Amino acid sequence: MNIEIKNDLENDQMIVSVSVEKKKFSRDTTETFMWKNVLKLLEGYIPPNGYELGNCEVTNQKVDNNYDDRLHRDWTFELVKKASAKNPKKSTAATKKAASKQAQKSEA
Repeated sequence: MNIEIKNDLENDQMIVSVSVEKKKFSRDTTETFMWKNVLKLLEGYIPPNGYELGNCEVTNQKVDNNYDDRLHRDWTFELVKKASAKNPKKSTAATKKAASKQAQKSEA
């Protein structure tokens, strides 16, 4: 089983690619990989700086080496940019000045 995790920052995506080889004989073990396995795999995943892991587009897929059309699957997740922590706040001197001006107006 080949598992690859790729960060595609140009398209803001993270892709989990899983592929297996076709089962040749019935005595060979069956290899499967499902959504619950993707979740276990991502427990230790750390997104790139400035991003958070978003939702997966399609979750109901399965890799299975019994079928030719299920030998490879991609799970595509959104990479959501984090909001910047900068808040444009007025300095305390500016707010005190504005408060004193309002107080003078109300007294008059």
